[in-house]
Amino acid sequence: FGHSRFGAWRSSIQSHCVSHSPLETLTMDMLRLEIRSSKEIIEDKVGKKVTSLSLPHGSQHPGLLQEASDCGYKFVCTSEINYYNPSSAQDVKLIPRIPVPDTSSIELFSEIVLGNGNTVESWRRAQNLKSMLKKIIGINNYRKIYRFIYNVKIGA
Repeated sequence: FGHSRFGAWRSSIQSHCVSHSPLETLTMDMLRLEIRSSKEIIEDKVGKKVTSLSLPHGSQHPGLLQEASDCGYKFVCTSEINYYNPSSAQDVKLIPRIPVPDTSSIELFSEIVLGNGNTVESWRRAQNLKSMLKKIIGINNYRKIYRFIYNVKIGA
């Protein structure tokens, strides 16, 4: 979603890569193909500029920011749970997010928006534990365990 200069919200279609593979598992050539092809396909089909990339599985690649900049992305949306600080001097802005479940109460939503309470901090701690687990066992093993626990079928 984006905000127009007139204040009205408008929706847009942005990139999430082609194969949804964790980017950290890809070679530089594969990374380039994933993020460039996705951008080109969407722009061709929709006829609008694609400026944002959402990382599959929150997985980052060492060459990601440079490659994203080279092909015209302005924003890379991570899975990092945090508030966005727009003061970053990077060409491509890394945008964290705060997931808000559709079952959230208005009180929880207000707490998140106002930055009060411990909810976001507890989510961030849980995310840090998942990140450590991914580093210890590897992203592919983590994805296998995730699919097993949540009964996710490959290709479904």
